[in-house]
Amino acid sequence: ASIALNHAKDSSKLLLKLAENMDGYSINPSEDENIPIYSKKFGIVDIGRLQVSIPSASKYTDVINTIWDYNDKKKLDDTFIIGYLARVYAPFLVIMEHGNIHQTARTPRKRFAVAAKIKVSNDTTVIVCPTRTINFFGAIVKKTNLIEFFEMTRRIETDINAEQALVNLCSNIAGFIIKHRDDSVEVTYINA
Repeated sequence: ASIALNHAKDSSKLLLKLAENMDGYSINPSEDENIPIYSKKFGIVDIGRLQVSIPSASKYTDVINTIWDYNDKKKLDDTFIIGYLARVYAPFLVIMEHGNIHQTARTPRKRFAVAAKIKVSNDTTVIVCPTRTINFFGAIVKKTNLIEFFEMTRRIETDINAEQALVNLCSNIAGFIIKHRDDSVEVTYINA
């Protein structure tokens, strides 16, 4: 489980770096003018950002639990936390399975990705969405040793510029940064 947790922590560090500032973002028109969507391009990588403030700091835990509830089939947008549980390491760390049918393959392939809820501090939690695909093309069963497939997955370079780390990663990453403020809860969603 520790290698899966390290994988998730690296993803959360990159998400935090991507959310540090608004440099280079432009606002995109959205259906709801009260919730602006921002985007920027770095090389060939598109980065989307949504930021909302929820009145009442007391809702911090509720917001985290609502977003993290990967079994909630009634979510308004199923691109956040969706898939089938392949393995549960802990209540805050799971591997999700996504169906993925390749046009050239005769049989459907499955993709696996880590989803995690990482408490960074008493006032910041990062939820890593299961978007960063792990290189594994089998079925995950109880006896499957996942250490090898985590070792084969490209590491995130956390000691360089966030945008360059994203380009070097050659993979999608998405997640929520949830911050407890004095009188509100600030939620930032990054999708790159």
